[in-house]
Amino acid sequence: MSGTVTVFRCLSFNKAVQARAQNLRVYVSPYKAENAQIVGGSNNLGGGLIEWAKQCYYQHEPYPYEVMEKEAGESEVGANGLIFLPYLLGERAPLWNDDARGVFFGLERMHTRKDMTRAVFESTGFIDMDMLAAIREAGIEVSSVRLSGGLARVNLVSQIKADILGKDVMVLSEFETTSTGAAMLAFIGLGVFRNLGEAAARFAHVRMIIKPDIENHKKYQHVYELYHSTYETLKPQFRKRMDVLERIRTDREIRIENL
Repeated sequence: MSGTVTVFRCLSFNKAVQARAQNLRVYVSPYKAENAQIVGGSNNLGGGLIEWAKQCYYQHEPYPYEVMEKEAGESEVGANGLIFLPYLLGERAPLWNDDARGVFFGLERMHTRKDMTRAVFESTGFIDMDMLAAIREAGIEVSSVRLSGGLARVNLVSQIKADILGKDVMVLSEFETTSTGAAMLAFIGLGVFRNLGEAAARFAHVRMIIKPDIENHKKYQHVYELYHSTYETLKPQFRKRMDVLERIRTDREIRIENL
């Protein structure tokens, strides 16, 4: 679910997962009703990245999201060599790095607002790749992804996610799945439904299935490798930056809107 943050979790019936829990970069939570585990976690920003880009570059557009999607679609896979590290608020799962911050890497004179927006869009898919890699460390293989949240309203982002992951992305008909899940549990408690499966049959429906473009997936494997190595290279610099800020900054309030 990509709302302001990205939540990536899966249901596993592999009992061996619990034994690995302490060594994983994501959470393992028991789901006793199904004798299963819920594996995954939440990061710090998902759709909030799109809000940030809108504030920076599209404030005066009457229909900013439509323009952003159009312009990002006019850029190339890999944003013409531009990488965006999306850690504007540090990062939770699976990096667990409070010092990490956002970075545009590879910026050239030829790059435009279109490429920068495309790079931000692509970073939302790389976030999912990081989550998927951490879940795989638990011994779980994910075959397809169900997508919800406000970011799922942007079709290009959903296609980019499918292409980066190389997996089918099933966009749910209801975007606000957190509220839907709460309602399902309430109905079960009231006896309207006997179990979660019965409730899901009524509430959880797929609006469309997005197939990955295999050629784009091959390209994104190279881009993701660069994305990942860029973060690893810059990791010590993030700590140095925080040390410098402690020496030079004064106390001040910062106002952040629409996050």
